[in-house]
Amino acid sequence: MGAGVRSVVDIGSNSIKLRVARCPAGRIEVLLDTTEVVRLGRRTADGRLRREAIRNGARVVEEMVRRSREMGAEPCLVGTMALRVAENAQDFLREILGRTGLEVRILSGEEEARLAWRGALDGSGGGGPFAVFDTGGGSTEFVFGASPEGATRSESVAVGAVSLTERFF
Repeated sequence: MGAGVRSVVDIGSNSIKLRVARCPAGRIEVLLDTTEVVRLGRRTADGRLRREAIRNGARVVEEMVRRSREMGAEPCLVGTMALRVAENAQDFLREILGRTGLEVRILSGEEEARLAWRGALDGSGGGGPFAVFDTGGGSTEFVFGASPEGATRSESVAVGAVSLTERFF
């Protein structure tokens, strides 16, 4: 695979995703896109990540890092809502660091919204106004703007597929 290969592991409340790609001539060529459901967001009553979710999530991240490295990329690890709010998120982060040697960057709600905007509108060529809604397991980002170059308003709310399911079903 070699030069120019990049990867990211997105650790969400419901699933962990790996995307490996290269960018020849300014376009994205996806080499691998995979998702594992781990449900980190299903916390205990006191707001802690469940021990089995920590073990399973760390195993999944370790495997995704291995696959990424085999393809020639050192992955960037990012975490979202489950890791922003869990009382014991540091336990999970230490487990990941021990298994992979990599630290997880926890995205703020604002960063998550900005990245959703960029991902949704990259290459759109204009023609706004735009609205982007990114619903995850633990949060939903709402982003609005008139052009792909920048959002004018964004909001991240702690309502997602896992949190709603736990609350009402």
